[in-house]
Amino acid sequence: MMITPPPAQRPTAYNRTAATGLGLALYLYTARRFEAPAPAELAVFIRALCLLTALEVSLVAGLAALYFDTSEERDWGEERARRPALLTAALWTGGVFASNWLVSAFVRAGTEAYVAFGLPPLYGPVM
Repeated sequence: MMITPPPAQRPTAYNRTAATGLGLALYLYTARRFEAPAPAELAVFIRALCLLTALEVSLVAGLAALYFDTSEERDWGEERARRPALLTAALWTGGVFASNWLVSAFVRAGTEAYVAFGLPPLYGPVM
């Protein structure tokens, strides 16, 4: 049985958790930089939906990262234990970025389809 130091004493203890924040920041930067044109009445609404879904996805990814970073009683196997911390952080950052992008694209397409079919607005007075 191998004794491991507590997570706070290892230099790469929270690399997945930090990578989650980096993935969110990269997504927010690129989504703002390469934003597709939208109708004026939907631009703010679509931005808010994309931001909220990105925060939701990143929160779930951050909780999962925190769980994987702090769980010591799990036997992850020798292969995973030898994986470099930088590679783990890069994979986690890419996964968070791709998940945010896919969920945002899905929300945007759903909102545009909702408007294209001429359904009532999602906000504001209905009557």
